[in-house]
Amino acid sequence: MVFANTSLIVSCLVSLILVMLIIVSNPKRSLNRALAVYIASTFLWLFANLLTNVSSDPDISLFFARTTLVGAALIPYTFFVFC
Repeated sequence: MVFANTSLIVSCLVSLILVMLIIVSNPKRSLNRALAVYIASTFLWLFANLLTNVSSDPDISLFFARTTLVGAALIPYTFFVFC
């Protein structure tokens, strides 16, 4: 479980840094905004997975598990918007 949480933390940090770099480089370009939203939805999915694993309260864990589904549902849509 420690490796899974570590990899989720690293993935969250990488995706968050990518979003910041993309937005800072040229925020007015629509392609950059679409890519940033796509990576942000991936960040939401990864972060919700991490909080689901870390949470000790079953109700909070269920909330983040449902948030994971929202993030996972946004990934294909934002990918098609990006393409």
